[in-house]
This record gives sequence, C-alpha cells and structure tokens, in this order.
Amino acid sequence: HRNKEYAKVWNNARDGFRKLLGIPAEYQIFFMQGGASLQFSGVPMNLLGEKKSANFLVTGVWSDKAASEAANLCKVNRVWTEPPKQYYSIIGADKWKIDPEAAYFHYCSNETINGLTYYDFPYSAVPATMPLVCDMSSEFCSRPIDVTKYGLIFAGAQKNCGPA
Repeated sequence: HRNKEYAKVWNNARDGFRKLLGIPAEYQIFFMQGGASLQFSGVPMNLLGEKKSANFLVTGVWSDKAASEAANLCKVNRVWTEPPKQYYSIIGADKWKIDPEAAYFHYCSNETINGLTYYDFPYSAVPATMPLVCDMSSEFCSRPIDVTKYGLIFAGAQKNCGPA
C-alpha cells in the first residue's frame, strides 16, 4: 500500500543504517514512532514468549523506567540487587544475580541523567543463549558497535540521528 517514492526513501534509509553500522543481513531494521520509551513495553511484549521473567541491569533513570514498565508484563529480575540511591558507578558483573531462565537481559548503555556510560560491556557475563537488549538512545551512531553481540538494539533517533 506504499507508493514507489516512499519505498525508495525507506529502502535508502534502511540500507544506509545497515552500511553505517555494519548490520549483517540476518538482522532486521525497524523505523518506529513513539521513541525509545515505547520499547519499554514493546520489548517484553515481543521477547518474552513463554517465559515469565526478564533480567534488567538498572544503572539509572532510563533503565529503571524500562524495568518498571516491563514489570507490568512480567517478573523483573534486577540483577543489581542492592543499587545505590544515586548512580555514580556500575557494579561489577561478578556481583550480578542473573536469572538463567529469563527471556532476555536488558541494559541502557548510556544513562545520561547521572552520566554513566558502559564502554566495555562484559558480554560474557550474560548467558550466550540469552538475547542481550540495549537501549542506546543517548549514544546511537556516536561510536562503532558490534551489533552481532546483541539480540535487539533500540534508540530514540532524535538525540543523535534526527533533527534535534
């Protein structure tokens, strides 16, 4: 139901992102309205399947909002069981309490409100069979990433890719 002009714009945008970010052909690219916050419920709705829980590394406001929204749909396992009142550092992966039966592991790579950025995420700490989900809104397209380490990446494009 889309005309040829629209299809050309969409295909060019998709192909441009695929080339820019080195996204392999087996990964899908979606352009959606609603901003990244819409994915706080969209991710569990689409990834839970038959599972009842999801792991969340809460390191600030955005990952806390994501975990709180997901809690409306599933059991949320906050892998950092004793987070501080203010987030100024990130606990080591050796202290995470990961639910191995959870559907996925979610984190926010750049918590802008308190200024925490995960430059070297410890990928090996997450079970290899568990999809890694990352909210990259605050750093999307700002540095090279290996998208093959992730099951799903989402971002509100207005911060780094859009007109803002």
